[in-house]
Amino acid sequence: MDPRLLAGPATLMLGAVVVGIELLGLIESAPVLLFPVGVLALAAGTLLVGTSGTIRRQAA
Repeated sequence: MDPRLLAGPATLMLGAVVVGIELLGLIESAPVLLFPVGVLALAAGTLLVGTSGTIRRQAA
């Protein structure tokens, strides 16, 4: 399996976990930039998942 196909879901999950931790306030000493980093990871994961069909077509 092409590792690029796993990058999207992994980044999406990482972003969701980071944003969830920040929104729930589970880590009181979390840096201020944690939320924007999580949002950027969600956006990047969404783009990677959206372009995974292109990668599949190129591999075929």
